Amino acid sequence: MRSQVSYEATRPRYHADRMEGTYILNPSGDLTSTQLRFGGPLQALTDCANMKWSSYVNEAPSEANFARALTGQGAGANTCGSKSPVTVYIGHGSGTQYIHPSAIKRLDNCGTALLFGCSSARLTEAGDYEPSGTPFTYMAAGAPAMLGCLWDVTDGDLDKCAMRVLENWGLLAPGTSTVTAAKQMKGKRKVRPSKQIHGSPAVERLEMSLSEAIAKSRDECYLKYLNGAAMVVYGVPVYLSKT
Repeated sequence: MRSQVSYEATRPRYHADRMEGTYILNPSGDLTSTQLRFGGPLQALTDCANMKWSSYVNEAPSEANFARALTGQGAGANTCGSKSPVTVYIGHGSGTQYIHPSAIKRLDNCGTALLFGCSSARLTEAGDYEPSGTPFTYMAAGAPAMLGCLWDVTDGDLDKCAMRVLENWGLLAPGTSTVTAAKQMKGKRKVRPSKQIHGSPAVERLEMSLSEAIAKSRDECYLKYLNGAAMVVYGVPVYLSKT
């Protein structure tokens, strides 16, 4: 009898390269708490000898450097090949204060962009014409996916949800957010265990698209129907390569 293999297991998937990318953390220099939450976990990407990640922490990247990050030509000497490079932006807005939308549109093979900033995915209505906004800019540049927020959200909820998205997607190790929270609250008050979302410790064993990672991370927000619902992804389902 012929063995049956599910279509889900054999269908072609678009992959981003977990081993190479760039993260931009607190480029404006005024998000002290956010930098404290993400500094250690993200630094593990640049410290790992087998990974080629570059970073901009507490400094504003030039437009040229931002463009290199989006195309996989950052300081990590990215060689993604057919895989999409990853850019993680954690700051105010969508980062267009550092790179003009027209510069993004001119890019060739723009990679997957995770823009953890207020209203980073907001679209502007134009009456009878098509709306405009950062998501369409990245789609025009060939990005397979762009993550962003539809409206302004509180930084605490956004940080927690973003950390969980990075865990569920597989970029950070599972349990990172729990450990980070415990370090921050040590000596202040009893730490409330982080919510376990659908068996979160086992999530990393499953290959999860960026879209699924967002859906499974919204409950991390205190206002999950307001702040949690703001985070969306434009594009196609993108999976992280395991190597």
